[in-house]
Amino acid sequence: MLTTLLSLLFLAATPASAAPSAECESLVPGKSLGTRYSLGTVLKAPEAVVPDAIPGWFRPSDPAGKNVRLRFDDAKTLVEIEAPLPKCVALGERRIQTGNPLVLAAALGTCGQVAVNEGANIVTCNGVTLVATPTPLIRVQKSTPAAAGECAVYLDDGGSYDASGVHAASPGFSHTLEATKPVCVTGLKKPLTTKTIAADVKAMAPPCQEKAMRGGTHLTCGDLVYSFAGPPATLATISFAPRK
Repeated sequence: MLTTLLSLLFLAATPASAAPSAECESLVPGKSLGTRYSLGTVLKAPEAVVPDAIPGWFRPSDPAGKNVRLRFDDAKTLVEIEAPLPKCVALGERRIQTGNPLVLAAALGTCGQVAVNEGANIVTCNGVTLVATPTPLIRVQKSTPAAAGECAVYLDDGGSYDASGVHAASPGFSHTLEATKPVCVTGLKKPLTTKTIAADVKAMAPPCQEKAMRGGTHLTCGDLVYSFAGPPATLATISFAPRK
């Protein structure tokens, strides 16, 4: 099940009701993470860093930065920062609890689908990459590949993930699509919108069962049910219906 996949690779999420911590690490995509590391900084004191085990990367010589990796260009200019994902991130005035990286991805609003890879799943955003390892990582970069489509909500058979937190699924759980909030379902290659039709989902999802009913068409793919309504028969809701 997709739930198992996400729970293993993206870890358990902080409940949406948790109060934001006053100690949130500031994030400016494509520019900085916290107050100590900013892209474009020129390394003027070589002793401030030590080589990392991974060629081309360095770590701060200060023990406080032992979990941070830095990459410089030939001019000794900082071009990439990699660090453990903070549990709380400040995006301007917003405070985002990041027990699950998908919550931050939804909050950023520039991130694409979850790329399922052997070893680590990756979500690419504008100026930020989120890497699902046992300790989730965040990379801040000046430029990243353009996403195939931006996701406002992430969804799998375990629930939905948005900027407000995690909303766990249960029998009867249903997510209603909004025109301005594309939904990205783990395992599908493209975001789903209120313009998506059944053929679009069937082309990306595992074998699905289609059933025409009064009020619309329902497409069951695994534990998710996609409901299409209206004369255009476009996607309206995605529900959780675990198989028996």
